[in-house]
Amino acid sequence: MQAMIALWKKDWFVNWKTIFICALLICLYSPMMANVFIFGLLIMLNCFSVFREDKQSLVYIFLKSLPTRPKTIVYSRYTLLLMLVCLSTLLMWLLNWWVSYAKRDDPLNFIYPYQVQDVIFIFSIILIILSISLPMVYFFKSQLVLYSLMICWGGLWLLAFYWSDAYADKQNQYDFFEQSTKGASDWLALVMPLSSGVTVILGLIAYLASMFLTEQLLKRKP
Repeated sequence: MQAMIALWKKDWFVNWKTIFICALLICLYSPMMANVFIFGLLIMLNCFSVFREDKQSLVYIFLKSLPTRPKTIVYSRYTLLLMLVCLSTLLMWLLNWWVSYAKRDDPLNFIYPYQVQDVIFIFSIILIILSISLPMVYFFKSQLVLYSLMICWGGLWLLAFYWSDAYADKQNQYDFFEQSTKGASDWLALVMPLSSGVTVILGLIAYLASMFLTEQLLKRKP
């Protein structure tokens, strides 16, 4: 447990600038618009940036010099990313709720308040994306793989943003601002095959399975 706590401290120390910038972007973005896909994209990029900082800080070389088991390394990183996702989601949700409540009587208010379903869906999708990506990142330990994953997932997020906007544009119940906010949330709920409760359970199961898979990959990889 002490080794895991030490790795957490190392991660927060190495990545504090990236985490701070992401938190700042969330604070600046939340009062202006509430699009679930931009919300998820900010959090996802923050998580992937942790591995970019690892490479630049030569963390992999440092860890190899320590008598630390692969299990401890993997568990500490997975818990760190889960904490980042939870804290970022909570921060954006609270800021969105606060701005929506503060401007509830303002006739010019166009902030869409996130619904519980919106937050759960985005949280679950991010967990599933990390579950797929992390074993590859740890196995290859390559900047090319990392950036390729960031580009692929970022491209899919932007496509989802485009498709949701096209869906909202065809509906009559949304005004100009609601197209990219409430319209995007309604489209996401429409295309998700399962309920939010089932989706978050599957996301957590996938994340745990990914963690055990990554541990086995690190044990076998010289």
